[in-house]
Amino acid sequence: RELGRFDLLTQEKIVDFYRNAAIQGLLDGSVRLFGLLVGEALIAVQYLLVHQGTVHALLIAMDQGVVPNVSPGLAIMGRLIGWAREQGFGYFDLSVGNQSYKEHMGAKGSVLVELRHGFTMRGRVANAAIEFRRRAEAFVRSNPRLLKAVQGTMRGLRRLRG
Repeated sequence: RELGRFDLLTQEKIVDFYRNAAIQGLLDGSVRLFGLLVGEALIAVQYLLVHQGTVHALLIAMDQGVVPNVSPGLAIMGRLIGWAREQGFGYFDLSVGNQSYKEHMGAKGSVLVELRHGFTMRGRVANAAIEFRRRAEAFVRSNPRLLKAVQGTMRGLRRLRG
C-alpha cells in the first residue's frame, strides 16, 4: 500500500478468503506462515502454500521503516528458499509478476496460458472486453514513457481513494 500499488487485501472478502485458507491450511500443512524479526520488531511476513513438492510464495508484507537500508522482503525470501531446499522441496514458485528481484534471484519465467470462450452473448462481450484490456495493457507496457505516466496516474488515483 505504501508503494501506491493496487492491493487486493483492502477488500474484506479477499482478506476473509486468505484467513480461512490459512486456518484450514495450517491444520493440514498446506499453508505455512513465516516471520522475520529484528530484535522484537517483525519486519517481514510471508504466506506460503505447499503443494506436490512445490512452495508457492503467495503474499508478503514488510515494514521498511524498522531497517530502512535493508530489503526485508528479499531477506525473508532468501531464507525461505534455503528452508525449502532443506525441507526437500524441488521447486519454489515466486508467483506471477515480472519484478526485477525475481530475475536477480535467478528465477526463470514461465508462460501462463489463458483459455476463454464466450458461449453466450454476455460471455462474448466479456471476452471482447478482456481482450481489449489485454491489448491496451500490452500497448502501454511497450511504451516506457506512456507506462510511467499511466503508473503515476494510477498511484495518484489510489491515494485519493485512500
